[in-house]
Amino acid sequence: TTIVRRLAPSYAAMGRFGLILVMLLMMAVLTILQPAYFLTRENLTNIARQISSNSILALGEFAVIVTAGIDLSVGSVMGLSMIVLALAVHADWAAGLAVAVALLVGLGVGLVNGLALTRLHLPHPFIATLATLNIARGATYLLSGGVPISGLPPIVRMWGADDITLLGGTSFPIDFPISFLIVIALYLAMWVLLTKTSTGRHIYAIGGSPKAAQYAGINIPRNLALVYVLSGGLAGIAGILLAGRVNSGYPTAGTGAELDAIAAVIIGG
Repeated sequence: TTIVRRLAPSYAAMGRFGLILVMLLMMAVLTILQPAYFLTRENLTNIARQISSNSILALGEFAVIVTAGIDLSVGSVMGLSMIVLALAVHADWAAGLAVAVALLVGLGVGLVNGLALTRLHLPHPFIATLATLNIARGATYLLSGGVPISGLPPIVRMWGADDITLLGGTSFPIDFPISFLIVIALYLAMWVLLTKTSTGRHIYAIGGSPKAAQYAGINIPRNLALVYVLSGGLAGIAGILLAGRVNSGYPTAGTGAELDAIAAVIIGG
């Protein structure tokens, strides 16, 4: 028993940092196998740009999973936001208005998810978000006619595809994707919300024990609705950035991305 007690912290640390060690090992192997391609500034910049949208989806999914819920609709919401953005641009709407409408689509679907749970009292978020997944995906195909819609304004393409050069004029300039800077800003904002505010403490309390949270006077419906609105809004942002990166909206965008987001949250702990 004493030996097990002594080894317990080591096992906990292995579980916490094991994935990081595996990732570092894979990077080392790939660097050895492809030294001229893998660990280069251009490749790392490209990787950061490509993971931006899924990173934002995972952030929204994290907030939902903290409450012991799940949001299966985020991938389809991302695709729907892309199509709405592209259609608005092709209807000659101002870029800012088109982006705002695409974001509102994500927030709106998130609100529907939240109200389905808190007002309609569906038994589990799996059911509500599975329904909105299919509705959003169907709307994506209906609005797009099943074909991509290309040609987005320069500012949207800049957010999704352009870089900012940091430490320019030095011996070690860094090309940093604008989309990844947005990811960092959103993660910092979520960290502040969840760890430094009463709302964040309430969200954690709901996930820990809804009954205890209710006895403590926490407004469970309001906080649950909030996390699903956040998840939907972040899916909208992810769609805007992905649309900017590929310079289009396409109906299959985000298919299965909810599984990547859920896996990222669970594996990342």
